[in-house]
Amino acid sequence: MTEEIRAEIKRLMRQKGLTQRDLAAKLGISEKSLSRTLRDRGQPPGLWPAIFDEFDVELTLKRKERRESSSE
Repeated sequence: MTEEIRAEIKRLMRQKGLTQRDLAAKLGISEKSLSRTLRDRGQPPGLWPAIFDEFDVELTLKRKERRESSSE
């Protein structure tokens, strides 16, 4: 995941008053696994969808707008 996504999850945690320990407990994982995921130091399969579900958010992909090349 990108730094922007990890930062948004951390913001949502602060907004809900959740610590990493709280969120890890809700997800049924160790605090260490969550910490590693949020620091991009290993990402157990299926963990990000569970994190997104906990905050009722989803990851969507959007095509970038193409830049027009100048033909000067």
